[in-house]
Amino acid sequence: MEKEAPCQDQRWGSMQQGQQQQQMQPQQGGSNDASEAEEPSRPPARFLREPPNLKLPNLHPLTPDDDIEHFLTTFERIATVGRWNREDWTIHLVPLLTGEARSAYVAMEIEHSNDYHKVKESILTKYEITANTYHQCFSSLDIQRW
Repeated sequence: MEKEAPCQDQRWGSMQQGQQQQQMQPQQGGSNDASEAEEPSRPPARFLREPPNLKLPNLHPLTPDDDIEHFLTTFERIATVGRWNREDWTIHLVPLLTGEARSAYVAMEIEHSNDYHKVKESILTKYEITANTYHQCFSSLDIQRW
């Protein structure tokens, strides 16, 4: 046991020395290699965070009782929070469509069927929801002054 103590002390000392050298390298500017000098500085690793592993709620298929606008808004918010690639939104949406919404998708031209915004526009048109619908709704409001 007495023989092990000096060896452990020596190993401990060399470990501490190695750590001190590693800590000193960034402060001294690293090596003189030109490729490292051009590399932009990065924040310390403790400041870089990976996005949290989010468990997204199960998306349920559209039902006849669902408001299509609320359904699509909820879908978009989940896709945004889940950081889905926008090009993949249609792939996630189509299996959830039923009834009129599904028929609007099926009736689309094949080259537009992967564009989420065109799919959404087609669905809303099928439900007769357009910019004009919003305009008529807003115009019909009776605004009273106090």
